[in-house]
Amino acid sequence: MATIADAEALGVSLAWYMYDTVAPDSQGVIQRIHELKLRAPQSWIEERLARQMAERPRVLMWVKGHDGMEGNEAAGSRAKEEV
Repeated sequence: MATIADAEALGVSLAWYMYDTVAPDSQGVIQRIHELKLRAPQSWIEERLARQMAERPRVLMWVKGHDGMEGNEAAGSRAKEEV
């Protein structure tokens, strides 16, 4: 079974094949990917992301995709982080 977050994480991985900077609008997915630096992957998608991050530095840049939704505005200071 897969979730929307799994699909978004896979989208990041696919985009990382062409670009080193990807801008998803899901803070949860960004956090999940960042956590791969501290914990073991739990799926083939996370294994793929961890392998890509080990190859070279990658950037996740949060974009406000749902203006007015609680939590998005508060993340402005964390808008761009290198993974």
